[in-house]
Amino acid sequence: RPVQQPLPPVIVATRSDDAVRYAAVHRLGLAVSYDPVDQMAQVTDKYQQWCEEAGWQPTPDQVVYRASILLAETDRQAEKRLAELKAGGMGERGMELRASVTQAVLAARAGKKLVPGNENVRPIAQPRREQVNLVGGPDTIVKQLKAFHDQCSVGVVDLGFQQAGTTHREVMQQIELFGREVLPRIKAF
Repeated sequence: RPVQQPLPPVIVATRSDDAVRYAAVHRLGLAVSYDPVDQMAQVTDKYQQWCEEAGWQPTPDQVVYRASILLAETDRQAEKRLAELKAGGMGERGMELRASVTQAVLAARAGKKLVPGNENVRPIAQPRREQVNLVGGPDTIVKQLKAFHDQCSVGVVDLGFQQAGTTHREVMQQIELFGREVLPRIKAF
């Protein structure tokens, strides 16, 4: 028997159809990480549909977006800092999966056995995602977050301010600016 009653909220972090459907059927929350708003909307649209089919609707606090953020006083300052970070070696998120991994997942989903050793298989490219998802001054960040709220029903954001190449001082400045200029405005939606 669980010690904590009621149980704490459970959020499934995924974009896989299988896991999204599982979350919907079992009345669990959903988190999507680092996708642009249009890609996340594709995932959350399915989730909402499957939740409805399961006889419930998730609350806003059950839809989470995790993103990296680069916030500055102005859009120009944010873009300049992003360019500096990229010039210093910041890459993209995501990776190419070996074909054997992708084939194994697809075979398992289809109930088939994968025969290893197929040398003619090429790696399957996965969609690349930007290293920093939200970039700009306060007005731009508010607009970007509003888009996730309006198009994806996001009620919770999990933001990473620490990027490769940023100092502790820069992170603290961004967090303070977010608290002062962005947070009061996004609370309204």
